Amino acid sequence: MENRNSSLWIGLGIGTVIGTLAYRFSRTSKAKKLKEKVCNVFHKITGQTEDLLDEAKEKVEDTGKVVVDKVADKVQDGADAVKDALKGAKKDVKQGAEKAKAEIKEGYEDVKKEASKKLD
Repeated sequence: MENRNSSLWIGLGIGTVIGTLAYRFSRTSKAKKLKEKVCNVFHKITGQTEDLLDEAKEKVEDTGKVVVDKVADKVQDGADAVKDALKGAKKDVKQGAEKAKAEIKEGYEDVKKEASKKLD
């Protein structure tokens, strides 16, 4: 128990000495200058960090715009390809309809001739 008490008193004594020295040092002009320098450095670092964050934000926005533009271009290319394919399909359907119409007309004429022959 005596050993613990002596360690306690030694710790209190050392803490008191360090606290007293720290208090005296904090009241000197050197300490005030050091504190001012630390504050200035802290504000400078904070300002640089804000600038870096703003710059990073701008880069992200620019990158987003580039991606959107590329996607929009690809979508437009796809839409143009679909439009061209539909034009070709429309043309094919129109030609097929005209051909079917001609064949039906030809078949009708043949049936008409045969019916005419049978009636005579």
